[in-house]
Amino acid sequence: MDGGYESAEQFVTSIFFEEKDLQQVWNNLPKHILQERAPIGDRLLINDSPRLQQLVKLEEQLGLQFTHISLLARAFTCQADDDDALTCGDNERLEFLGDSIVKFIVSDLVFRHFPDHQEGHLTLLRTSLVNAQTQANVFSELGLVKFIDDSSVPMMQRNYKFYANFFEAFLAAVYVDKGMEYCVDMCKVVLFPRLETFILNRNWMDPKSELQNCCSYKRSENNKLENPVYKVLETIGPVPYRKYKAAVYFKDEQIGVGLGGTIKAAEVAAARNALEANYFEVAEKQKRVLHKIYGKKQRRSQGRDDLEHTAIGNKPDDDHDHNDHNDHSDDDDGDDDDNEFSPKWIDL
Repeated sequence: MDGGYESAEQFVTSIFFEEKDLQQVWNNLPKHILQERAPIGDRLLINDSPRLQQLVKLEEQLGLQFTHISLLARAFTCQADDDDALTCGDNERLEFLGDSIVKFIVSDLVFRHFPDHQEGHLTLLRTSLVNAQTQANVFSELGLVKFIDDSSVPMMQRNYKFYANFFEAFLAAVYVDKGMEYCVDMCKVVLFPRLETFILNRNWMDPKSELQNCCSYKRSENNKLENPVYKVLETIGPVPYRKYKAAVYFKDEQIGVGLGGTIKAAEVAAARNALEANYFEVAEKQKRVLHKIYGKKQRRSQGRDDLEHTAIGNKPDDDHDHNDHNDHSDDDDGDDDDNEFSPKWIDL
């Protein structure tokens, strides 16, 4: 934390490897096979590769140019042989690396931005950003789906996890080609700003965890803690298309029902249904507090926009449409939100 990633790496190296030659091996790791194939870069391949020509459009879209653009091609390749002339394999290894990279970056960001929060709280905040649904949404919103080489994958297998894997592989390709700093900047732009909305909408806590939290406040007469209990009610359809119907019970009473492609998904759906169909005082209280805090923040931000608008002499006059003021305010919203972002944990 004090010296950064490189200092930590050197420290770990000195602990685990006493021999100088082993330290040298650890500190001078081999390049990726695509980097070894073309040490100074492989952009010369673009002229003869329609696939790479498509990925150049992605680079322009992101404002990022790869030294080894074949790494980008590999990140978007779902299935390929190791002897593939362009990518030398599929994206599974990059996906493995990207999974650790995004968790490390988000862990570091929430640790720094929420200094008063305990481990459990930080874990929930991190999970809201690194889960498959969030990563898949980011991947889609960035317009990356159309660059996937996935012709061999049936549509029924293209779920949140499928697209989240591509996001992780893409982030790993950025790391291998450009370094950690680029990955951190990317996560700050596409992931971290979502956290305020997640907190406001309580998306940082999955439905099962939130229901567990709500039920913990409803103790029995002898002050005994009772947990929600999940049961599978029905299995529907043959194996390839199987659905599960699950119910959640609290104090022997059914409070929610849900349907999902897996037992876990069905339980999550049942928990979400229970939260929507039943009144939990603690949940409503937390929502009121969150909206009160962020409502005040939004009003303060609007007030600053009004002052800035007046200060630079842009008062609307008879010759201008009064809606012009609102247009200027909208342009500033993104910057204000980024500078002001410091959501608080509500512990009730």
